[in-house]
Amino acid sequence: DAIYKYKVVIDDVYLFEEYVEQIDKIYRKMEDFDEIIIGIHKILCNFVGILLDIHDMQLEENKKTILSYIYQKYIVDGYYIHGFSTVYEDYICKYGFSSENYRNIYPDMELIDSVFKKHGVYNSFKKNFKHKATSFTDDFVMACHYSSMSPGYFSRFLLQSEFSKKAQVKDYLDSNYNACVDELKLYMNLNLFSASDANFVLKTVKKQWNFLNSVPKRVSILLIPRKFIHTSELKIEDYYHKGVNLYDAVDRMLCPKSRNLFFEGDVPANSLQILSFHFPKVIPKEIKTKEKNEVKEKVGFIQRLKLLDAYGVISTFIVIGSFFITLGIIVSILYLLRG
Repeated sequence: DAIYKYKVVIDDVYLFEEYVEQIDKIYRKMEDFDEIIIGIHKILCNFVGILLDIHDMQLEENKKTILSYIYQKYIVDGYYIHGFSTVYEDYICKYGFSSENYRNIYPDMELIDSVFKKHGVYNSFKKNFKHKATSFTDDFVMACHYSSMSPGYFSRFLLQSEFSKKAQVKDYLDSNYNACVDELKLYMNLNLFSASDANFVLKTVKKQWNFLNSVPKRVSILLIPRKFIHTSELKIEDYYHKGVNLYDAVDRMLCPKSRNLFFEGDVPANSLQILSFHFPKVIPKEIKTKEKNEVKEKVGFIQRLKLLDAYGVISTFIVIGSFFITLGIIVSILYLLRG
């Protein structure tokens, strides 16, 4: 989240190392999720002041300048976000995005739903397969969480409490097929599913599983310009007024406001961007302290990279994402969301 907002709002390679060091201090100092987010926004605000060569950030004129700059970058020229399965990445890069182009087996999933209805389990996927719109958000962390569990209807089905008592989110993230499916098999056996129904369910699940795992899993994030989804955004006047607390206004501006926006249109390939990075690993704070020198070396390397647009240059963001595996910021936020 911190890196994403830096990319959208500041995108200056020369300030990047210092920014990361400040974010690292926040992460080491604070445990509360909301406090971390507020701290990130405060640091970002300070760095906008540095970028704009503003020395007194409490002058009314300067507060308005900073807020107007962030508003233009993050709201007007910013993005809505969609987390998706990595298996679709190459296709979207080449042909653009459309809900209709998602490869899926909805008809078969609907048949599975009807099989479970015979045994008293209704809406087993917790999804209306007739609904063609795709969900977008302005919450980067939520989009990362969704990508890791994508497609949501499939992971919900395999992990739901009706018949899955032991399978965990970690099993799905680790692509542990047996852990995710064994209890499904047991449930169908105990509830006297016919052999043909049980075989159809398992065959369909396996087909979808194999498709989703046909490429190495990463966190894949699609960004589309906000202009593609018409919403009633707040105006700059809603954030700035004389005497406003600058940090509070920036925090309100950068906090998520649209966690679930439905979009049915198409986005051409030259209008979208994709961020992609490997699944993070949890690294204890005491280990991270020992790795400080390694972190500095990696930051030095990243600082030499030009922060390019992600479309067509996905590898830049893979490097940044891999760096944060060590730094541990995105890691902890994702795991907070997973519970």
